[in-house]
Amino acid sequence: MSEPMNEFEAALRSVKPAGARVDAVEAAFEAGRRAAASQVRAWRAAAAVMLLIGGAAWLVPGRTDVVPTPQSPPGIVMTVVQTPPAPLPPPPAQSLLMLQRAVREGGLDALPASHLPSPRKVRADETL
Repeated sequence: MSEPMNEFEAALRSVKPAGARVDAVEAAFEAGRRAAASQVRAWRAAAAVMLLIGGAAWLVPGRTDVVPTPQSPPGIVMTVVQTPPAPLPPPPAQSLLMLQRAVREGGLDALPASHLPSPRKVRADETL
């Protein structure tokens, strides 16, 4: 080799690389972020497609098919008799509807007494 090349080689040997500090937590976080980027992109694309489909379904008027009513032959009279439905029994006194009605009409004093079982004494040796 030539003299300038030998000097260049000696100069390169004397150069030391700069001390690089790698933060392991930051490197792991960045690797996870890059690995998940494609999955995030896929979810965002799917959400955008669903949003477009929902928007289009909302904007497009629905079909209203008109079904022709059957015509009865001449001379036949049809009579429709509708009976009123049977009355429903009142809800129990402890139902939410009745409790709300009682409070609305008479305040908290109008609430019915609760039917709780009487408390019994429990000793420590009975619990285990």
